[in-house]
Amino acid sequence: MLAGLESLSLGELFKLHSGIGSELIRRDILRTGNNPCGDLAEALFCRTFNWHREANSKMGYDALTAGPEKQRIQIKARRVTIRNPSRQCSALRKLSEAPFDFLAGIVFDEEYRVLLAVKVPHSVVVEMARSSAHTNSARFFLRDSLKGHPRVTDLTGEMKRAAETMLRGMA
Repeated sequence: MLAGLESLSLGELFKLHSGIGSELIRRDILRTGNNPCGDLAEALFCRTFNWHREANSKMGYDALTAGPEKQRIQIKARRVTIRNPSRQCSALRKLSEAPFDFLAGIVFDEEYRVLLAVKVPHSVVVEMARSSAHTNSARFFLRDSLKGHPRVTDLTGEMKRAAETMLRGMA
């Protein structure tokens, strides 16, 4: 925890939280006032691999790769904590319609350090995802075992370096 936070009132903490969110939007890291994990993942993947970040309202994918093929990338992120160690991605809808070509997934620890980063072909996501009738979607988990899958690209080392650089800098 940052020194001095315990002496702030609730109002001061929320004002600080709001100010941090506004500054991260100004720096083009966050795009919404929601949980910053997903926006950070999008910014990090797109800056690292020179992907084009799509509009928030784009259904089924978040980015397009550079080059002539323009692969559609769905970006998913989890921040694991002691209180919530789950690595389940947010709901994947219309998976059978192939709304993306690859899922780029990243797992952060409590302080947004990269624990895992992978690029998973749509076909592998379909094979490994489990249907959830309750949410009419598919559930997919960003497990460490993905790194050993023959069709999955392990990006952990590259994303760790990129995140350390981004999080240390002013950009």
